[in-house]
Amino acid sequence: MKESLRKIILWAALAVAIIGSICCILFAMKYDKNNPDSFAGLYNLAYGIVLVLIALCIIGMLYFVILRIVKGNGKGLLIGIGLLAIVCVVSYLLSSSTDLSQTFLDKYAATESTSKLVGAGVYATYALVIVSVLAIVYVELAQIFKKK
Repeated sequence: MKESLRKIILWAALAVAIIGSICCILFAMKYDKNNPDSFAGLYNLAYGIVLVLIALCIIGMLYFVILRIVKGNGKGLLIGIGLLAIVCVVSYLLSSSTDLSQTFLDKYAATESTSKLVGAGVYATYALVIVSVLAIVYVELAQIFKKK
């Protein structure tokens, strides 16, 4: 069963790669900068493929999360998801609606809530990068002192 699933995934990935390559080559060969709307169909195809791939990734992620929880070793996973949710909530609470300039808001017709979400995303990214770097430093230092 595992081997047949592996083959299906391999062929699906190859098909997506070939379709993406063909779209890229067609776009490069026939793009007209004077008429950028001439490739709306190609753009829609590529966008549809991206949406399908994102959906497949989410379905796969949920499948393996549920499988891990059912097997009984999902405690660490649930703690990690909870901590990530806490980081996102704290980032949202810390962000203000003035994270983007008024010029940007006017230019892209964005709202203050969009500005708040952007600020929350930036703060969450900063927090996760800092935590990742600290975790890497901790693991490396622990290995160095463990060897001595």
